[in-house]
Amino acid sequence: MITAARQAIVAQGESEMQRRRESLNRVDTAIAALPAPFDASQVERADQRVEEAQRALATIEAAYLKALRDQQADEELRRRKTVIKERLAALDTRMRRIEDQAGVWTLFAKCMSNDGLIALSIDDSGPTLSSLATELLLACYGARFTVSLKTLVETTKGETREGFDIVVHDAESGEAKSVTQMSAGERVWINEL
Repeated sequence: MITAARQAIVAQGESEMQRRRESLNRVDTAIAALPAPFDASQVERADQRVEEAQRALATIEAAYLKALRDQQADEELRRRKTVIKERLAALDTRMRRIEDQAGVWTLFAKCMSNDGLIALSIDDSGPTLSSLATELLLACYGARFTVSLKTLVETTKGETREGFDIVVHDAESGEAKSVTQMSAGERVWINEL
């Protein structure tokens, strides 16, 4: 019996040993499955990455804010450009209207000047005055003298300009002289005619 009890105790001890070995194997397996032990350098590297990410984020945010300001400035410039174009169009229209008015008033001033209506009325009265003077000379002295009035006078440069000249035609001598080219005695004689 003692032997049997001993054998039973040995068997029980072996089975307990077997169970403990299995338990130790499970603990070893669990330990092997655990992550590597804590490493402080990994935390430092993670902190450096976080700082780099924060700097990159700050740079990106600054670029984003600059892009927003640039976009707003661009929109403002486009709005101003549109306003300026509209003002330029209005000013061009007003300028054309003023130029048209200035042209009309310049033409009106020229028409009312010595070269305009006055010159035309002198030109128109020339033939009438000439014919009246010729009729008067015909009545007084016969057909010897006739008078013509010139409203365009030639300058020394050969150009014509507005003026007034009386030309007396003498039928007996066949000459025609301007009053400005006559001698003082001839002028007195013409004036008495």
